[in-house]
Amino acid sequence: MESGSATLTYLIAEPFESALKSVREVLAKEDLRVPLELDVTARIRKELGVSLAPCRVLFVDCPVLLLEAVTLDSSVAAILPLHVALAGYGP
Repeated sequence: MESGSATLTYLIAEPFESALKSVREVLAKEDLRVPLELDVTARIRKELGVSLAPCRVLFVDCPVLLLEAVTLDSSVAAILPLHVALAGYGP
């Protein structure tokens, strides 16, 4: 069995909110939607009282691909939608 990283990392040289908007626009152009979003920073601040750099997880899906995947194998629903994490580093 070959093991490799299923993670890709990209650096977007923009302020966090601007990068978040850019990612959403690119996803929309590819007919991908974000039905759910988790503000990790706000959750940790609320639950633990700790402040961190901004971090959001976008749950990305495409209804057509989701239908196709679930039709072929219903267990694929456990890994969909895809998780896209955006984290702010620096100014």
